[in-house]
Amino acid sequence: LGRRGVARSVVAFSPAGFFGAAGARWCRGVVSIARDGGAALGPAMPWLMRTRPGRTVLCGIFYGKPGRLDPSDCVADARALITASGFDAARRRLGEWRYEKGMADGLPVTIAWGTRDLVLPCRQAARARVLLPRARHVRLPGCGHLPFADDPGTCARLVLETS
Repeated sequence: LGRRGVARSVVAFSPAGFFGAAGARWCRGVVSIARDGGAALGPAMPWLMRTRPGRTVLCGIFYGKPGRLDPSDCVADARALITASGFDAARRRLGEWRYEKGMADGLPVTIAWGTRDLVLPCRQAARARVLLPRARHVRLPGCGHLPFADDPGTCARLVLETS
């Protein structure tokens, strides 16, 4: 949206586009296993999500603090992933898009990476810094790939500060 001139600033949390071919394969594999595993659990999933160890095992790939999550939110998120009609098409395209130098020139950009992101590890931040030297690069301590549940206050602050 920033590149198209629709947004006046951009905040990207755990963004795709800064990994290589191996990173794209890893990411496709992670989301595929999460979806297939959730579907295989079927009626046992809500029961498992009610326990802290269950949430840790089943949600730990996406969240840095899965034990703190609300069990009903975990079930809803898992079901949304399992039933997402565009999943296969999105997974196939994952890894095709790459950030190219100059795409965000003149636009305030913040990129935030969770230090416990297992889907798109924050080591990709080094490549992002090279491609976006004027952007603000932020580490989110203890946060996973979906940092909003791990640290909603910091995520909101980053959006408000960049706008």
